[in-house]
Amino acid sequence: MAWQALLYKRLLLSTLWLFILPIALDVSMPAEPDVRQRLQAVYVAQVGVREATGNNDGLEVEAYLATTNLGAGYPWCAAFVSWVFEQEGYDQPRTPWTPALFPNKRNIWPAKEQTPQVSDVFGIYIASKKRIGHAGFVEHWGAHFVVTVEGNTNPAGSHDGDGVYRRRRRTKTIHRVADWIKNNKKSIKF
Repeated sequence: MAWQALLYKRLLLSTLWLFILPIALDVSMPAEPDVRQRLQAVYVAQVGVREATGNNDGLEVEAYLATTNLGAGYPWCAAFVSWVFEQEGYDQPRTPWTPALFPNKRNIWPAKEQTPQVSDVFGIYIASKKRIGHAGFVEHWGAHFVVTVEGNTNPAGSHDGDGVYRRRRRTKTIHRVADWIKNNKKSIKF
């Protein structure tokens, strides 16, 4: 029993040092730019993933869809966004419904006129659907062009597609941009 008490004390002391040592050494927690770069690393690593048969299927595509509790066969651009955030431990977003990626409290452009940053989520309005119907990640925001990484697209220009691609889009084609990094909770992973 004495060894259990000693083990408990050491575990307690080790846990306390995890919180005290960074303060004592004046080490700050990871800054937002680091989070943005980590998210970027996740989605850039997916560039080149393709559907298995062109029917919203395949190992990686089905993993993206599983993040939103869907299986093969569904459009997956929003599921891809959700999957990327899940890989970095975020609780939200978790949606296959593209318009749900743009709640008012998350929108930063054009409404709040904030310049979008790397890893913000962009949305494109699809007139035939009368709503935002496609989404992906901002990699670089320019005055006239945006470099994006997006799933369920193709390199030629259609919103429906067969893979994850880096795209160059005209800024004026972007309908809305949302920031899912600020004030978003992360799950603690052990």
